Amino acid sequence: PGEVLSATGCAPAGNTVAACPPGFAPDEVALPADGIAGCAANASDCGEGPFGNIQAGLATYFVDPTAPAGGNGSIGKPLKTLAEGLVAAAGAPAPPTVVLAAGTYAGSVDVAKSVVLRGRCAAMVTVTGSTGLPVFNVSDKGLNVTLRDLRLLGGAQGVRVSAGAKVTLQKVLISMSADTALRISEQSIVTANSLVIEGGAQVNKPGGRGVRIDDIAKVGLTDVRITGCRDRALLASDIGTSVVGKRLFVDRTGARAEDGKHGRGIEIRDGARLSLTGAVVRDNLNAGVYLEAAAAGTRLVDVRVADTEGTQLDGSHGEGVMIIDSPGVELRALDLEGNRYVGLAIEGSQTQVDVANLRVSGTRSRISDSSGGRGVDVDGLANAKFSWLHLVSNRRAGLAVDGASVVELRASLVEATEAEQNDGDGGFGIELAGSARLDVDDVRLSGNRDVGMRVSGPGTNVHGKALVIDGTLGRTSDGTAGRGVVVEGGANLTLSASRMSANRDAGFLLRDPESWAIVSGLVADGTLARQADGRNGYGVAVTDGASLSFSGGRCSDNH
Repeated sequence: PGEVLSATGCAPAGNTVAACPPGFAPDEVALPADGIAGCAANASDCGEGPFGNIQAGLATYFVDPTAPAGGNGSIGKPLKTLAEGLVAAAGAPAPPTVVLAAGTYAGSVDVAKSVVLRGRCAAMVTVTGSTGLPVFNVSDKGLNVTLRDLRLLGGAQGVRVSAGAKVTLQKVLISMSADTALRISEQSIVTANSLVIEGGAQVNKPGGRGVRIDDIAKVGLTDVRITGCRDRALLASDIGTSVVGKRLFVDRTGARAEDGKHGRGIEIRDGARLSLTGAVVRDNLNAGVYLEAAAAGTRLVDVRVADTEGTQLDGSHGEGVMIIDSPGVELRALDLEGNRYVGLAIEGSQTQVDVANLRVSGTRSRISDSSGGRGVDVDGLANAKFSWLHLVSNRRAGLAVDGASVVELRASLVEATEAEQNDGDGGFGIELAGSARLDVDDVRLSGNRDVGMRVSGPGTNVHGKALVIDGTLGRTSDGTAGRGVVVEGGANLTLSASRMSANRDAGFLLRDPESWAIVSGLVADGTLARQADGRNGYGVAVTDGASLSFSGGRCSDNH
């Protein structure tokens, strides 16, 4: 689980995603404390001569800031300014190309005609923006504009696209945008390949977002790095808005400067749809990936989300992936590691999630109160299907289901869950409460703490077969418990062809009035005494008015 097929076998999710896209290389000069370098444009793309390897062609206009005034735009007599180049291109009979030599150019340009604007290379060509204005503004439905081999510096936005315009970005670096690096709206269409966005909001000033998409825009992002932004690195909203992403690397999003909130890596909300194949989302705040009312058909494949931290304002949250009221979401081949509070959180009555091939490991407690650390949490009437899960070394519970949610779990392993950090309690493989329902088949819960599977509360129900629970350890806080299964508080369980082995205190414990279980083909063996006092060690125990129907099973070698 959490891996994908590669040319050499299986590889961890996100393994094929480079931190720097083609045309860029790690910037080792300014290496951050976490050791993840930013990206610098490859100087090897620059070629020789003022315009590198770019040749003259039909309706091609050359611009060189070092050229004398009065040029005609030819490669031998280039124009001097970007503005002159765009004016010349506006009168071209054929689709024009404007080529920029090495240098820095004044931008904040409203592009008025379809054009290809190409720099010698992004390492040598910079276009700057004025305060409060985008570096390039493209806002006409009839426009088809290509920007390539450029660095865009400053301005309110690097590129603003609206009114149905079409823009292609290729080998572009957008740095230090005051508001949003790439702003797309109003049914516009943008395709970006080999794009790097570096955040730039000043301390104590708003803005600094990476990509903002809304109002039925369509966006394709391939080989994109978004690093060091604020608030959200990638935000898409509104019904009809869609994002298709391949090989994204999203990292180090900071909180909003004005209030210390958010810092999310990817957020899809209010009817927008995301199809993401191949991504690394790491070292963000509040949530790595956040889906709220995302459109049906939202899909994540081959994605690694790691090391999300709590909200800067109050230390809350820190989820790896959070899904709220989103129908028809698919998750395939995800690796969620070292996030906070919950690795994968699923909630809301509108939520329907289908998850396969998922690994969640090392989820940490919440910063604000040292609580949580659950691998997967399903709550608030959500509906989720899981298969091929590996939940390992999380806290409180590997899988928690509450709030009348409905879950199916197949062919999965939950192991080595540890207690909550704040009080030393818990460490459950599975924790089910609040009238939730679980259908479980071919699952192993191994080496967890306190209880392998805890089922509690009126209306809470489990239907299971081929369930193995073994090696449950005592509570961290006092050394008691270590049970395989506990059904209590009016909950009920139907279980067949299962085994409880080498747990502590009781392999299977059923207690409290109104609690009942129907069990067939159960083997309860090798139960050990409680670690705290050396007592008990029952294979099966029924107490306090509970009701058990037991057939075709075996209890052996219990203490």
